[in-house]
Amino acid sequence: MARGLVVFGIGGTGQNHLKVLPDDAELIACKVLIDAKQSLPDDLSVLDSGNVSVRVLALQAPDDGPFKPSGDHVPGDMEADLREVLSETDMAIICAGLGGQVGSSISRTLVRWIAAAYPGIAIVSNLSLPFAQEGKKRGEVAHQALLEISQRCLSSNCIRLDRFACNFPGMSVLELFRIVDAAWIGHMTDCHRLLCRQPWLSQERTMLPGAPTGFA
Repeated sequence: MARGLVVFGIGGTGQNHLKVLPDDAELIACKVLIDAKQSLPDDLSVLDSGNVSVRVLALQAPDDGPFKPSGDHVPGDMEADLREVLSETDMAIICAGLGGQVGSSISRTLVRWIAAAYPGIAIVSNLSLPFAQEGKKRGEVAHQALLEISQRCLSSNCIRLDRFACNFPGMSVLELFRIVDAAWIGHMTDCHRLLCRQPWLSQERTMLPGAPTGFA
């Protein structure tokens, strides 16, 4: 039987998603928040659902500017924690909004590292692309990150926020993201059910190249 998922929430969007995950210890083995130190919530209990283990890994921004992808290497002070949580799972879920410094760069680095260090773990991503009004540069960064991440994933669910919002005219951004969260949770649970029925998926992950799927 497949073991519980490790769900990574990266950056602000990932952090918000971790707060609404179901309190289901059979589904989720651990929630891991990775965010800039200054962006961590003051009260970490908002991430603690009671039955599911929570880890918080703080990033220190480099002195020379924004966070940057570093090949297949995660920050050295995080590696021991990551190895501990990943040793108990068959599937890692990456949840992030792309376009910003943390969401784009750290997601790419983490996916590369997991794929190299744990080739038997199936990687699934729940991602969102920014609104057009957030700027062309942010959109370009997001699309490049999406391409790199999806190539290493068993399944990659990408929600394009502009097009998604068109289906719900007049809806507030807060309400919109509640629907995004529900879509991500559905994708996560579907992938876990598939893994439970077909345990060979984790061992043969590299034979199933990922591609951006989901809401276009």
